[in-house]
Amino acid sequence: MEKKQDFYCLYPVYIDSTKTVQQGRKFNKRLCVQNPNFAEIYQALNYLEIENIPEALKKHPRDFFRSGRFKINKMYEKKKLIEGLSQIIIENRTKKSDTSKKTFSEPIIKAPEYVTTNKGAIIENKLNLVARKKKDKKKKK
Repeated sequence: MEKKQDFYCLYPVYIDSTKTVQQGRKFNKRLCVQNPNFAEIYQALNYLEIENIPEALKKHPRDFFRSGRFKINKMYEKKKLIEGLSQIIIENRTKKSDTSKKTFSEPIIKAPEYVTTNKGAIIENKLNLVARKKKDKKKKK
């Protein structure tokens, strides 16, 4: 079990640029993001491979309408963590807005004209099929 001295807490309100310091923001506005939510912060922490314990039902006393808290190991410096989180959240938001602007008439992936089988035979791809990426299966112990 973790000790209180081994981690610090991060609430979404701490990095919300729309909030004031009195409303719970803890960092400079240039380091913060507009209205970050629990899922965005969780994705960013996992992308940065930062050890965290997500607690979705916890709420900040000054921002009780929005839930979520992360316990983060103290070995990560707060300022650099917040800079990284804000960059990743902004990148993810721009990627989402770029993908929503694409029309369905554009092909996402161009299918190859010819496909090779496992045995090495070359077959014409008449149905424009595209192979799926294989997912890595993790073994449970």
